Amino acid sequence: MAEGNSPDLEIRGLSKRFPARPGQTEAPWILSDLSFKVGNNEFVTIVGPSGSGKTTLLNIICQVDAATGGEVVFRGKSVNLAAGALDPGWQCQFGYVTQEDNLLPWRTLIDNVTFPLKVQGKLDAKAMDRVNELLKAVNLVGFERYYPHELSGGMRKRASLIRTL
Repeated sequence: MAEGNSPDLEIRGLSKRFPARPGQTEAPWILSDLSFKVGNNEFVTIVGPSGSGKTTLLNIICQVDAATGGEVVFRGKSVNLAAGALDPGWQCQFGYVTQEDNLLPWRTLIDNVTFPLKVQGKLDAKAMDRVNELLKAVNLVGFERYYPHELSGGMRKRASLIRTL
């Protein structure tokens, strides 16, 4: 991050521990005192072995799960991480593409990518123009009426990316 610039995303002392399982006296920490900053237009890759907390971190940032401790600050605003106050996507500010495409098998590609817009009541002509622009950008034009089982893995992943955007 360039010196003097405010970060777009700041993780401060983030920690996560899941409840102890039967036979455990104390559950291990998944994340412990994690801190970092991400500036405007920076690209960050999170790598680590399976079970190291990568998905847990993204779930906390995106408000799918609550942290045990610490804080997420996005564009200067603290994101409330209390378990009872989760707001997945934090007012549509966050999104990420998961390992699985998570497309709904009974919906066509176009219905899958427009589903979040429909749910939010934001599927208008301007939004459809953007969807069509993204379909063209990822080479999915012509496959709008195909179901997920009829698409390749890469096509399903690209559809998932469009849905996130």
